[in-house]
Amino acid sequence: KLMPPMDQSYPVLLEDLEQRGLLSETLVIWMGEFGRTPKLEYVAPHPTIGRNHWGNVFSIALAGAGVRGGQVLGSSDKDGAYPKDFAVEPGDLLATLYHSLGIDPQSEIRDPLNRPHPISRGRVLERVF
Repeated sequence: KLMPPMDQSYPVLLEDLEQRGLLSETLVIWMGEFGRTPKLEYVAPHPTIGRNHWGNVFSIALAGAGVRGGQVLGSSDKDGAYPKDFAVEPGDLLATLYHSLGIDPQSEIRDPLNRPHPISRGRVLERVF
């Protein structure tokens, strides 16, 4: 059986970036906007059983830009329904991405009325590096 296209292309991309000397300065993020429900369910309006969107637990793969490879951070409960340990909030992910790109996550931007807005309200996940 053939591997899915993303499973084939992701390691090739990382290898290519490494060979060109670009992986240390390039952040590669593999993620989706949702995980999938931990149990099979009826998916309306189709008469099929499937897995719907689930925002409580999903996976993200990071590579390059100082990310230490070969590690798994966090886990879910036995059903894959809720975080068990090392839950990551969206703001923490954003702060970590900014940090890996050399941007201070505590930086502010200003809107047209010169009001300050933080680019992130999260904490950098130091264990990633």
